[in-house]
Amino acid sequence: MSVKGFSKEQTPIAIGSVFVVIAIMICILVFGKTTSIPTETTKAPSGDTKQTTGEKLSTTTTTEYKRKSTEAQEYKNTGSIIVQGTRAMEIFGKNEAGLTRYAGYISTFAEKVPKVNVYMLLAPTSIEFYGPEEYHTDKRSQKKGIEVAYKAVTAKNVKTVDAYKELERYVDDEYVYFRTDHHWTTRGAYHAYIAFSKVAGFEALPLEGRKSGKFDTFYGTLYAWSGSPQILKDNPDYLEYFFPFAETNAVRYPNGYARDDEAIPMKVINENPPSGKYTCFIEGDNPVTKITTNAGTGRKIVLIKESYGNSFAPYLCDHFDEVWVIDPRKVNESANEINLVSFVKEHGITDVIFLNYMFAATSPQYIDPFNKLLGT
Repeated sequence: MSVKGFSKEQTPIAIGSVFVVIAIMICILVFGKTTSIPTETTKAPSGDTKQTTGEKLSTTTTTEYKRKSTEAQEYKNTGSIIVQGTRAMEIFGKNEAGLTRYAGYISTFAEKVPKVNVYMLLAPTSIEFYGPEEYHTDKRSQKKGIEVAYKAVTAKNVKTVDAYKELERYVDDEYVYFRTDHHWTTRGAYHAYIAFSKVAGFEALPLEGRKSGKFDTFYGTLYAWSGSPQILKDNPDYLEYFFPFAETNAVRYPNGYARDDEAIPMKVINENPPSGKYTCFIEGDNPVTKITTNAGTGRKIVLIKESYGNSFAPYLCDHFDEVWVIDPRKVNESANEINLVSFVKEHGITDVIFLNYMFAATSPQYIDPFNKLLGT
């Protein structure tokens, strides 16, 4: 027997080489390298424990997200919330007209302050990544809803922030959304902060090395709203918090922005929350909060938000000399009205970021005072 291209003496070597190559390929297919994916913690120890040392935390970049199938998982629909496994999630419905109006309000405001950097960040919720297929596709797709809003922006100085893409990469590997609460976790907010940094022109700082802490048992809004089912009671969340690297001095104005003598000292991260554990972030929802830092960048930012922005605000402190946080709902309830255009000019603001989760962008309870604040 001979092999074409080889002499009679080389034929056994050639045939042997072919078998070696085939054997190697079979080994790779059968015993190929695999990468384990960490699973989400579903039950935390009881009690509250705080860790304030600089715990090393993973910020490893992962590959592009591929949605895990949830079709086989049973779930219960309570009307506005579904409970699937150990997770409760709000049911979303895309309101294209409302999202377009939201973008229009921001564009109108931005045109009145053409020299100010304006950013728009819409945050998806957990059902978009973890819910059954029919709850995050077609008219329930938050990704499509965000695209509708972003495409409706008309002002040249408005930059959109793609937090969706950044979050999507980590939803299977990290604890980025609570299971008993409608918010993202502080890690979810961290990935949104990374997305923002890419648009705002600064380098995001790592989680590693920050002073940090943790409440081991946390039951959020969806636990109560869904009727406190036993499956959620048996699987509480935990809540982490991370301090800024920068030094901060913070005050809040309970009556809206009026006089400095009405300012009340507060903490950017409060390890003894004033009302509920989520209020460890900027002490919850206040009409106006002012945070002064030693960042030394010459930039001042206003964050317009509802509660999704609370865990996001501390990350801004490392990049802006002043961080103003305004909650339109609370301003509307306060003694003093605010016109955002005048406010920005009065305080020499260089940047304004509108950060809202998808439900707020079309909710009359938020949008009415939001529009009033913007003066549009």
